[in-house]
Formats: sequence, C-alpha cells, structure tokens
Amino acid sequence: MATSCFDSWIVDGLYRKENNEDTLVSLVLGDVSSPLGLLKKKRLQGTIRSRRAKLKETYNWFADFERGPVRHRLLELHKKVFALVMDLDDVDDQLEGFPQQPLVILTQLSTHIQYMLESLLRDANLKDEDIKAMAASLEGMEYNFEEVSGELRAALASTYKNRFTVIKGKKKD
Repeated sequence: MATSCFDSWIVDGLYRKENNEDTLVSLVLGDVSSPLGLLKKKRLQGTIRSRRAKLKETYNWFADFERGPVRHRLLELHKKVFALVMDLDDVDDQLEGFPQQPLVILTQLSTHIQYMLESLLRDANLKDEDIKAMAASLEGMEYNFEEVSGELRAALASTYKNRFTVIKGKKKD
C-alpha cells in the first residue's frame, strides 16, 4: 500500500474521530493467525500508532471538513478496486482471455484514485471548487467501477469454473 494511501486511511480515521487501526491492519495483512503473522501485525500496529501520532500533530479537523467526505469515498472505492485487483492476481496467467477494456479502465481508476488521494493529503492550497470537481469525478469513477467490476467478476467466475474438470469413472456392470 502506497504511503499516501496509508496516510489517507489514518487521516480518514482522524476526520471520522475513530481509531481505524484494525481496518488498516486487515487491509494490509488480511486475516492474521500464524505466529509470524501476529508478529507482523504487532509491528504494523506500532507503525500505525507512530504515523497517527505524527499526522495528528498537524491535523486540523475543521480545515478537513470539505476534504473528509471525498477522501472517505475515495478510500472506499480504493478498497473495492484493490480487492478486485487481488482477485485478478489469482488468475494473472490467464488475463489475456479477459475483456481488455475493463482491465484498462480498472488500471486507470486505480491510478486516478491514488492521484486524488495524494492531492487531498498533500495539497494545502486545494480550493473548494477543486474538491467539488473531485467529488463529481468520483461519482463517475464509482459508476465506471460498477460497470467494469461486473464484467471482470463474470470473467473471473468463468475462469474459476473452467479450472475444474469432471472425471467420470468407469461404469460397473
């Protein structure tokens, strides 16, 4: 997960006045139960707490009032895009059979989300009109994701189905 995305999740927690440490841990590591996984979880929790403390020093909730809802929607869309990308990674060797335009759009969505999150996080001079334009753009991005995710999920289901073969046994007389 890119640093700006990671920081955006932490700032989102600050904006929403909630500790979203568990959400971040599960996004990065998934479900953790092995001893090595638990060690990674503890390290990641320490990193999150440290980064949260650093970001909290300069965070201003009132100044984040316009950005917060847009950032939260972006992060929710990012989570969906990332989940689909991870599912597609399972069949990476078979992607040539997938519809290519939805794959391109998915890549563009991911890149655009990263860019917008970075802008919301780092650009202190972002004007209200820019944030409103981002919100309008985000609406289109959410719509596009719903369109392409349906096509890609259908292709995934077909790929998973084709992985299995039925083996027929000999008929006994």
